[in-house]
Amino acid sequence: MLGADYLFQLERYLDDQGGRDPAVLTGLSEALQAIYELPDYQNWLNGASEYASQYSLPPNFGTELSGQTKRLLDRFCIINGGFVEVKIDKHGERVHMTDGGWVPSAYRVYPYADESKLLCDYVLANSLHQDADLLIDPACGCGHHGLALSTIPTRAYLDINIRALV
Repeated sequence: MLGADYLFQLERYLDDQGGRDPAVLTGLSEALQAIYELPDYQNWLNGASEYASQYSLPPNFGTELSGQTKRLLDRFCIINGGFVEVKIDKHGERVHMTDGGWVPSAYRVYPYADESKLLCDYVLANSLHQDADLLIDPACGCGHHGLALSTIPTRAYLDINIRALV
């Protein structure tokens, strides 16, 4: 499972490599996007109730990825033994990782599957974001609401866990 410790290590690793090299971050983002866009992944995403099991990558996945991106995916257990250890989702044009339903609810950011997405979809569908000048997201976690509601001009993120804000 991709825990907060892995994300913390990822940030430390990127800092140790001379700062957050945009090429590394772009490669990682492109890899997550590539997984997200796989037709089989979309079928899994749209058909899996509570995402009870992890997504298994096709055997040929990753042949076009750089060695550095593959190492990051492996090192931080984003991919482990051909399985994706996180749920990759998208708000707007930005992909992000979150817990899958196979993670025990006591350890998930959200105890129920996709409650953040449901909330954001409701706000967007009812145009509630159009009148907002400020989004305050207490207990923001990795910032799903800010990603999905990025048209709100001012956003404040708060979380008790410093690693959630990384």
